[in-house]
Amino acid sequence: MFSVVIPTYNRADLLRECLQSLVNQTYKAFEVLVCDDGSTDHTAEVVVDFEAQLTIRHLVRENAGGPAAPRNLGISQAKYDWICFLDSDDLWLPKKLEILEQFIRHSKCSIFCHPFAVINEYGELGAVIGKYRRSIGYTDFETLLYNGGGVVNSSLCVHKKLLSIDFLFDENPNYHGIEDFVFLLKLTYQGHKIESIPGVLGSYRVHGGNISANTLGQIVKWKYFFATEPFQNLHMNRVKALMDYLTIRNDHTLSNLERMRLFGQLAFFSAGVWSIKIKSAAYSIRHMLAWIRENFSGAKSE
Repeated sequence: MFSVVIPTYNRADLLRECLQSLVNQTYKAFEVLVCDDGSTDHTAEVVVDFEAQLTIRHLVRENAGGPAAPRNLGISQAKYDWICFLDSDDLWLPKKLEILEQFIRHSKCSIFCHPFAVINEYGELGAVIGKYRRSIGYTDFETLLYNGGGVVNSSLCVHKKLLSIDFLFDENPNYHGIEDFVFLLKLTYQGHKIESIPGVLGSYRVHGGNISANTLGQIVKWKYFFATEPFQNLHMNRVKALMDYLTIRNDHTLSNLERMRLFGQLAFFSAGVWSIKIKSAAYSIRHMLAWIRENFSGAKSE
């Protein structure tokens, strides 16, 4: 059986759709813990509306300003061994738990994830995210560290035996928005492996309230975290290459020429992992072509 932990704060309408996606699950052996971070809207009424359809509990705590504390509350109150995390603005496809149960039955792993399809505010499908794959020659810890994650938190399922006071979501306010990344780093640093289930099993909804939408803000927090060097034997130059890559990609003040030059430096002169080098080279070429179009298309037409 599964315990589904849902942190939420003033997202009653989104939560309703999230809970409906749980009602629609083909696999029914699960409980739901709505971990309310001090909501002031009609979240409580939404939970009551689903009491006849789900085994659901509404856990309310004082507002902590981020999802780490309510997730930890859910973990502490979970009855069952397998804990699934689902953000209140995301959705699961109907066979999510059925497929997950089959993988757990035939695997020795204690951490599972899967891809999500992005849905915009108009309900239109976009890119697929969370297609996590362990890099050749790297552990899961190194893959996450040097590639900047790759696991969608709402796809995450972890066996409760891995979780303790040292391996919960970090409630440090400096980590709001990256606490799921820090959480996985700590777990995989201990040698626990991640199994990625192929195929999209959920929908990640993009809206104005996404905590993780501020990528540049996340990078600042990542730099703060890595500056503490909490792990041994890190290739900090590779971490720096990742931070530089993400900064360049998300800094919209840069011109195409500046992006081409900076991505080129990362591709050919940085100590980043190959995935970062390849992506940087591709972006460098793309912005070089954009710069050529900007500067020479007008001259040709004349």
